[in-house]
Amino acid sequence: MDAIELTANDGAVSRRAVQGVFVFIGITPNSAGLPLDQLGADARGFIPVDIESRTCVPGVMAAGDICAKQVRQIVNACGEAAVAALSAEHYLATLEYTP
Repeated sequence: MDAIELTANDGAVSRRAVQGVFVFIGITPNSAGLPLDQLGADARGFIPVDIESRTCVPGVMAAGDICAKQVRQIVNACGEAAVAALSAEHYLATLEYTP
């Protein structure tokens, strides 16, 4: 790849020399239906989590691009999902089961 062609909203076309392309699909979190106020979400709808993917609500974890963070890439989201799953498992193990 040596160049890309860009088309602006007004239809204007330009060609730019590049050595590579990183596709960025957006920064709007898919948080419809979640209690964002209870989860401490910021004004844009991103949910803060700790290093173990825990939100401010006990037993509720979040992972991927819904989290407030700087890097939004699929490889990061996959790792965060694994951390969130382990955190959920640890949380559930602390609960007492009453049949």
